[in-house]
Amino acid sequence: MIEILGLHLIKKTVNQDDIRTYHLYFTDDMVKAGTDITFFDFLGIPKGKQGKNGITRLGFRVPNDKASEWWQDRLDKFEISHDESKTRFGAKYFYFYDFDDQQYQLVSEEKPWCC
Repeated sequence: MIEILGLHLIKKTVNQDDIRTYHLYFTDDMVKAGTDITFFDFLGIPKGKQGKNGITRLGFRVPNDKASEWWQDRLDKFEISHDESKTRFGAKYFYFYDFDDQQYQLVSEEKPWCC
């Protein structure tokens, strides 16, 4: 999924809480602020389950609705599960999911004609 999103591994450290686990850092080619994401590589654990009062979805921004459509097509090409576009607070967005059922959303920054 990381490669499909255009992100690259930039750092790999040992998790200080569990030295048998790596802490992996990913970002885009330009290492732009806001493009970084980290994961802990726990081997052999079951898929996560969503609980209450937790962060359940990671969000990424794109500059406009056209870019959002491009990303939907790209996810289709790689057979990545995603929902149809919806609108919230005047912005288009859609949800998608990785192999581990981690939940993501992609939000368009295109501003609607408004007052």
